[in-house]
Amino acid sequence: MEIRFAEVVLNLAESACGIGKKDDAVELLKDIRERVGYTGDCGLAVAELKADRDKLFSAILYERQIELAYEGKRFDDMRRWMLWNDDFGTCTRLGWNL
Repeated sequence: MEIRFAEVVLNLAESACGIGKKDDAVELLKDIRERVGYTGDCGLAVAELKADRDKLFSAILYERQIELAYEGKRFDDMRRWMLWNDDFGTCTRLGWNL
């Protein structure tokens, strides 16, 4: 299996965060968590994520790390976002002017 639906949804959430659609990105994260049984706010600080783009991006990357564990996707994420020191979530370092 090369790609799963969960990865597609996480890619969409990452893209939504990148273009500033934080509400959509949070809803996609909630969808990922709801399918495994989380309820309510799905363990996410929704208001905090909608207010802070860095924290939202960090939450998306963390969800990718958990959801795609042992599938060989982590190296690609590390290389794509230059995360070699585990300092993820700093959008200004990635060239995003907030």
